[in-house]
Amino acid sequence: MQQMIRLTVFAAVVEELGFSAAATRLELSNAAVSKQIHTLEEELGVRLLNRSTRRLELTAAGQNLYTECAPLLKHYLRARDRAHSLNAEPQGTLRISAPQGYGQYRISPLLPRFLAQHPQLSVRLQLEQHRLQDLDWQMDVALMFGKLEDSNLVAKKLGESHNVVCASPEYLAQRGAPQFPKELMDHNCLLMEYPNIPDTALWEFRRSGRRERIRVGGNFITNDSTALLTVLLDGGGISSLPSYLVTDALKRGELVSVLSEYAIAKVPLYAVYHHRKFRPTKLTAFLDFLEQELPLL
Repeated sequence: MQQMIRLTVFAAVVEELGFSAAATRLELSNAAVSKQIHTLEEELGVRLLNRSTRRLELTAAGQNLYTECAPLLKHYLRARDRAHSLNAEPQGTLRISAPQGYGQYRISPLLPRFLAQHPQLSVRLQLEQHRLQDLDWQMDVALMFGKLEDSNLVAKKLGESHNVVCASPEYLAQRGAPQFPKELMDHNCLLMEYPNIPDTALWEFRRSGRRERIRVGGNFITNDSTALLTVLLDGGGISSLPSYLVTDALKRGELVSVLSEYAIAKVPLYAVYHHRKFRPTKLTAFLDFLEQELPLL
C-alpha cells in the first residue's frame, strides 16, 4: 500500500508539473510530497525527476515509470471507487488508537451510539500514547494531542483540550493554595508526560494579555493519566490536567481548581490517518460522527 501511495504521488507530480501543485491536489504538504518522491527514487535506485528552481523534467527512467504506472493507477482507482460504491454501508473492524485518559473518558462513552448507527461495524480501541513515528499502522486512525511533526500522513484537527490546575482539599489545607503562577515553584507539582508535547514541566498562563511561563517540579511523573489522577485525589500535589479528566471530581468537591483566573494554554487534538484519497468508508463515518458528537473539551 505504501508503494502504491508513492506511485500516486509521483503521478500527481508529473501530471501537475510540479511539487506544489501536486501537494495541493493531494492535500499534502510540499515536504510530504518531496519525501515520497525521494523514497520512491531510493527504492528503485534511479532518479525519476530532474528539479531546478524554474522547471521539473522527467528522466528517461521517470518517463518510463509514468508510462507504465499511470494506466495501472487509473484502473486501481476505478476499482476502488466501485468497491466503495458497493460498500456504501461501513462494515468490518475500525481500529482506533487513543491516549488512555481521552479514550476512556471521551471516546468510549460515544462508541455505543456510533456502533448502533453502523450495525455492520465493530471497533478495536487501543489505549496508549504514541509518537507519530511509532504508530502501529494496522490502526485505521490515531487520536493524538500536541504538535505533530511533518509526515506523509493526514492530520485532521478535531478540537483543543484545555487544562485545569487543581489539587485535593487536603493538600491545599496543608500547603495553601497558590495565588500567582510563580508560587507553583514552591509546590509539589505532579507531571504528565505526552509523546508530542516536549516539555510538560513548563506551564504557561495568560492573563490580561500577558503570558507567564513557570517551570515546575515534583516527586511524581507518569505517562498514565489514571495513575496521575489517583495520586492527585490522594493529596499528592498540584497538577495541570485536561478538563475531561477532572470535571467530575471538581463537581464532587474531591478536587479544587486553583489559579482559575488565569487561562491555560490549550493543546490541539488531531485524528491522524493514511492518505486522504484512500480513506475507507468506515473511517469517514467515524470522523463525521466525532465532528457531530464530540463534547466540547
